[in-house]
This record gives sequence, structure tokens and C-alpha cells, in this order.
Amino acid sequence: STIKPNIKREIARLSIPKRTRFKVIQRAVLIKELREVHKLSFPKIGKLLNRHHSSIIHLYYKYANKKTN
Repeated sequence: STIKPNIKREIARLSIPKRTRFKVIQRAVLIKELREVHKLSFPKIGKLLNRHHSSIIHLYYKYANKKTN
């Protein structure tokens, strides 16, 4: 599926190297959406967010079962 413009803006906003708790949680929510809704692979998500795919996998599984509002 194609990525909507609002998701592209989120990707641009969250691909910066900041690691504040707030940014990390937002990034985890975005990763979950990209993985489950858009069916992107971990390496592809990593490339979009300027992160190594292993970092994406770690965030995905760390926050996958947590409720994030």
C-alpha cells in the first residue's frame, strides 16, 4: 500500500536523531503502523527513519504489546 502524506510528514519529523522518551514512543507507534498497516519490512522502515533495522525490531517488540495513546 502507498504511504499517505501525513505519514510521510511523521516519518520526516521522527527520523531525526533525538532520543527523548516522547520521540522514542512516537517513533514506536509509527513503526507499529508502518509494519502492521502498510506491511513494510524492518529494513525498509529502518531506511525511512534513518535507523538500523535491528533498532527498529527492538522498538517494535518493546512497544508492540503496550498501549500507547
